[in-house]
Amino acid sequence: MRILYGVQGTGNGHVSRSREVLAELQSLGHEVQVLVSGRDPATPPEVGGSVPLTRHGLTFATEGGRIRWCRSARDLHPWRAWRELAGLDALPRPDLVVTDFEPLSAWWARLQGLRCIGVGHQYAFQERVPCPSGHWGSRLVLRRFAPADTSLGLHWDSFGQNILPPIVPELPEPAKQRREDLLLVYLPFESLDGIERFVRPLQGLEVRVWGHPQVRQKRPDGHVRWLPFQRQDFLEDLRQAAGIVCSAGFELPSEAAALGCRILVRPLVGQLEQGANALALRALGMGEVLVDLDPSHVEPWLSRPAPPARRWPNVARAVAGWIHSGASADEVPGLADGLWNELRVGGKDS
Repeated sequence: MRILYGVQGTGNGHVSRSREVLAELQSLGHEVQVLVSGRDPATPPEVGGSVPLTRHGLTFATEGGRIRWCRSARDLHPWRAWRELAGLDALPRPDLVVTDFEPLSAWWARLQGLRCIGVGHQYAFQERVPCPSGHWGSRLVLRRFAPADTSLGLHWDSFGQNILPPIVPELPEPAKQRREDLLLVYLPFESLDGIERFVRPLQGLEVRVWGHPQVRQKRPDGHVRWLPFQRQDFLEDLRQAAGIVCSAGFELPSEAAALGCRILVRPLVGQLEQGANALALRALGMGEVLVDLDPSHVEPWLSRPAPPARRWPNVARAVAGWIHSGASADEVPGLADGLWNELRVGGKDS
């Protein structure tokens, strides 16, 4: 089967989980063309073992830990997006479109009368999951941004809905003995000055600030180390660290939970998904929430016991198998139930 797979390129989470599903689809013999939008086309990520098609697409502007709505509207470029959408007509016609919240592939499928499958965390918000009140505009965007005929939402709990567990890559085993003096910080949406003010007072800890877009090379600075993102080194730190302070995205907390790492999230202000993730993490006992970058909250958080590791099932393989067998919407409840039954928390069946 020929598949067009759309990947939202904003951040690394969409790319990381799409890479897992793509590998499983290709192992089943499917021909997959990848389309990535939402990041600079000059720096495409490696997805599916080949260089993907890249487009600007649609995304939001952020600064200082907030969505900047005026800049987002200014940078929207609807006519460019329309041209990019129309340009997809030149592609060989696929049998199916799969999208991880990537809008061009989803809307192109609708215009072409092609079936579209949505796989991603954002599709969980079509179900009844923890959410902050209000945000009606954001709720509308979540429903209309990348529409799909059948969707597979991903979350940390089913919440009694037909939602699947997270899709995470194969991870190392958690460290038997954590380094209680090692703190990781991953806050790419915050300003460097804001992070500096947050980490400087944490003198009793070795703080490693990973992956800020303005950090191009390793830079030791007293008890703080500034590090450009390198996945394998980051994962090694994640399996050993006492905890991680990060934005309230989905993929990184999923990986931290799989490694039994303490999680303290700082939600992106004005972003419904991150606000909802913060609520869910706290409700499920998986993490704590940092409203402001106040270093006084770090010591009490680290004094609590580390959570048990959550060993997520192989969701990517199950999703690819479901697509391979016809992607019947009637089979989604059984698919979800089977995967949650495989979840292991702290070495025991959940």
